[in-house]
Amino acid sequence: MTLCLCHTSKLAAMLRNALLPRRFGAGSSLLALTLLLALVMGAASVWAQDQTPVEDAAEQPVDQAFDQPIEQAFEQPQGLLKQSMAGEAEDLTGLGDQGDQDDQQKIEENLRTADALRSQLDDLSSRHGAYDASLLELQTDLGQAYLSAGQVSEAIDVLGQALQLARITDGLYSIRQLLVLQQLMEAHHIEQDWDQVDDYQHLTFMLKSRIHAPESAEYTKA
Repeated sequence: MTLCLCHTSKLAAMLRNALLPRRFGAGSSLLALTLLLALVMGAASVWAQDQTPVEDAAEQPVDQAFDQPIEQAFEQPQGLLKQSMAGEAEDLTGLGDQGDQDDQQKIEENLRTADALRSQLDDLSSRHGAYDASLLELQTDLGQAYLSAGQVSEAIDVLGQALQLARITDGLYSIRQLLVLQQLMEAHHIEQDWDQVDDYQHLTFMLKSRIHAPESAEYTKA
């Protein structure tokens, strides 16, 4: 653009000199027109060269920016997402299997505990009789072990014996019945025997009302 202005200044000076009659005479008009035409064509050519790169520069990056990078931008995250989802699915499956194994181990452990308690209970009852007071603790422990192992029917059977033993050895309103009643309500709740649950709840309330004084906090909670 600077070069164009320089040539334009020179041509303008030549045109001014050509138009002076005292130096060029009658041919000055033709020379002036020729120089004017050259000046216009030169300026138009320089202007066209300056404009063309601007248009090309504006168009070229658009094609380059939205061709290959767009495909890569969408293909790579999709692949990563699939890998991530597959990994999470494997983790969840592993956690589920591990949880099942842990539950099974707990059940087997509770069954072994129940077998040991049953052996002790049978041995003690054979030596001291079926209504010995020392059997009550073993019976409640055995009932809880059966519940933890999912052996609800066996739990109800042994806990019924414990409730009967508590009434015989400690009296009809003994406090040791409360723990047995709580275990029996849990067992019948699992069996969805709601009538039996309701009966044991009423019995629990009656025992607490008899055991605790009316002004005590335990009586209020009952």
